[in-house]
Amino acid sequence: MATVGRTEFKTSLFPRGGTYLLPIKVAVQRAEGVGVGDRIDVGMRIGRAGR
Repeated sequence: MATVGRTEFKTSLFPRGGTYLLPIKVAVQRAEGVGVGDRIDVGMRIGRAGR
């Protein structure tokens, strides 16, 4: 689970070049007024799917 602003959503982390990519859904981007290239704070709760 990830949180941007007041919006919480399910997502996945993807390994990419020694770091990880966290996709931010378009609906979340619109709800929070953010876009590509913006620096944002993200809260994450990491666990396995289905738990």
